[in-house]
Amino acid sequence: MSEHHGISLTVMQFIAGDNAIDPTRVETSAEPSSPTTIGGGDDKGDRNKQLDEVYIKEFRARTMNDSIIYKEKVVNNGEDTMAAIRSIDNTLYDLFIVGRGQGMVSPPPEVDDWSECPELGAIGDLLASSDFAATMSVLVVQ
Repeated sequence: MSEHHGISLTVMQFIAGDNAIDPTRVETSAEPSSPTTIGGGDDKGDRNKQLDEVYIKEFRARTMNDSIIYKEKVVNNGEDTMAAIRSIDNTLYDLFIVGRGQGMVSPPPEVDDWSECPELGAIGDLLASSDFAATMSVLVVQ
């Protein structure tokens, strides 16, 4: 698809900021008023991040041309992620392909209140919601 001369492709990767909590390593306390903390010992989440980095690096090396754009957005929480998605000029795109991570705490607490289709993941749910003023297709891959 990315090699077709009539197609433009934008790849946007959300990067966890310095204040982000790693959703693959979250442990919650038994007390509801206690803060959420990052747990340890989850090598699967680290391995998935490494695989993502390798794939993105290979993708960028193979697809260096004007019709393919790679963007990174630094986000610290669900609110930052939602703001980044809403800032996209959705009139330029016909198809959104989003990943739904495995082993993630989903949806984030701030997203839980408005989630209409949690099976799509937080980003897929936002793009498919009636609140997102756009007409495009959404493909969620797990």
